[in-house]
Amino acid sequence: MATWVALSGEVVDPYAGFHPMPPQLSETGAATTTLDRLVSASLFSHARLDVDELPEGETHRSGWWADPYTEGDRFGSKLWSLMRQPLGGAVVRQVGEEIRSALAWMVADGLARSIDVQQNRIKNGVGVVITIESPDGTRKAFQYKGLWDAIR
Repeated sequence: MATWVALSGEVVDPYAGFHPMPPQLSETGAATTTLDRLVSASLFSHARLDVDELPEGETHRSGWWADPYTEGDRFGSKLWSLMRQPLGGAVVRQVGEEIRSALAWMVADGLARSIDVQQNRIKNGVGVVITIESPDGTRKAFQYKGLWDAIR
C-alpha cells in the first residue's frame, strides 16, 4: 500500500480519515465491502493480453484503458480470454492461475497476507472459492458457483 508523506516529512492519511469506498448495499440489500468490490473489479475487468497470448488471427487485446500508462502495473484478469476455449482440466487449472494473478496485487500492496484459490469443474462450468487472509489474520471467503457463466 502506498505511503503518503508531506513535504514536512510527516506520514499523512490521504483520505483524512474518510474511507475511499464505504460499504454499499448490494442488489439483495446486504452490505458490500471495499474488499468485495476490489475482488469483483479485479476478476471481471479485462486485463490486456500480451501479443503472444492472442489466438491466431486475432488482433484485439482488450484491457483496461489506462494499461498503456501504468507501466508494469496491470489491472483486471485474463479470465475473459478463456471463454473461447473448451471447458476441460487445463482450462479449469488456468482459471485458478488467472485468479491468483489478478489478485496478487492485494498481497503486494499489503491489503492481504495471503490469497488461496480453489477451483473445480462443476456440471457445465467452474466453481471457485477464494479465501483472502487480511494482514490482521482474519479470513474472508468468496464463492463463485457460476464463474464460467459470468465470463462467457
